[in-house]
Amino acid sequence: MPSRKAEFAFAVMSSQRYNRVRFLAGAMVALVVSTFAPAADTPQQKANFDGCVKGATDCDLSALSPSEISQVAAESKKRNLSACLSGSLACDPSRIDSPDDVRAIDQATRRRNLDKCMAGAQACNPLLLDLAGRTAVEAESRHRNLQKCLDGSPSCDPLRLTASEASTVAEARRQRNVEKCLGGSVTCDPLLLTPKDAVSVQAAWQRRNLDKCMDGSSACDPTRLSPAELERIQANLKRRNLLNCQGGLASCNLSLLSVSEVEEVRRAFQRRNLENCQKGLPSCDPQVLTGPDLAAVHEAYRQRTLHRAGR
Repeated sequence: MPSRKAEFAFAVMSSQRYNRVRFLAGAMVALVVSTFAPAADTPQQKANFDGCVKGATDCDLSALSPSEISQVAAESKKRNLSACLSGSLACDPSRIDSPDDVRAIDQATRRRNLDKCMAGAQACNPLLLDLAGRTAVEAESRHRNLQKCLDGSPSCDPLRLTASEASTVAEARRQRNVEKCLGGSVTCDPLLLTPKDAVSVQAAWQRRNLDKCMDGSSACDPTRLSPAELERIQANLKRRNLLNCQGGLASCNLSLLSVSEVEEVRRAFQRRNLENCQKGLPSCDPQVLTGPDLAAVHEAYRQRTLHRAGR
């Protein structure tokens, strides 16, 4: 039978071995955890991950974890799908693997093409149009052509007009021509005028010719004036000539003045001459100055002399 002392020693040794096993097991667990647990991301790693997610060209894929690579791939697919839906040149159709996405891209492409065709764009692809789209595009094209014809555009195709549209376009053309003729445009076509329009155009021309003659324009055609209009023009010419003579203009024609008008012109000249002499201008004619005029001229000269002397 073992003694109590031996039993106690055996118990102590067993406890020590148990504690050493527990310590070694804990150390191995800590080593495993420290080896395989993900380390905290540095600011550089976080910035690289954000750049990769956004598709940056300086993305370093080797620095990403498997889960981060999955996120980057998912975002890249989303960007590609968005590009394909918007018709961007950045779209890569070979990356589209979902039937739903393929249908969505096809529908978006057809909608954009329909908009281009409705607007008459050269990028329109008629092969992508369905029956309803072709009908709508054809109707819109005819409407655009009708508007061009109504506006007199050279791109108008009259062969596409219906009988009713052709009649409307002809009336619009006639009205445009009437407006040109009324305004005296050189593009007026008198052959397109109706008898009623021709009367209006003739009256408008006569009014313009009368205005030119009243203004003394060289474009005036006196042979197209009525006797009453000639009298108005002669009276207007005499009034203008009298004003020119009173103002001392070179265009004054003394032969058109009456005796009383000659006296008015002479008095106007005397007033102008007095002003010129008082100012000391070289156009002053001292021979026509009266006694009071000479006194006024002398006083004006004295005032100018004092002013120059600074008194």
